[in-house]
Amino acid sequence: DLSIVCFACGAEVTPPDVLATLCPHCKRPTLNARYNYAHVATMWRDGIPSNRLMKGMGRYAELLPTHVDAISLQEGWTPLIPCMVLGREHGFHRVYMKDERSLPTTSFKDRQACSTVAALKSRG
Repeated sequence: DLSIVCFACGAEVTPPDVLATLCPHCKRPTLNARYNYAHVATMWRDGIPSNRLMKGMGRYAELLPTHVDAISLQEGWTPLIPCMVLGREHGFHRVYMKDERSLPTTSFKDRQACSTVAALKSRG
């Protein structure tokens, strides 16, 4: 249930090409992935299925443009760190920060790299 739509001209890229960088109609770099969140919500009504509670991005398969399990370096499950003082300073009751240091390269970019490599692998 993925579609690729251009922000600039509204054209839909068909079939969806997750590696496309330019709109084939207006030639602008304004493509956006759109998912059928209502459909995913019905599948996840009671949370992520228990057979998906593993490390890696594969547990979010319905929200990813490509199958990532085969090339995953176990991205994910980075902890949320409570930041009480920061929250109070800005008038929020709860503020959390993602601690990405536990990712394979200690960078949030690991998730994007996993998805990119999976998309490239799907092309052969």
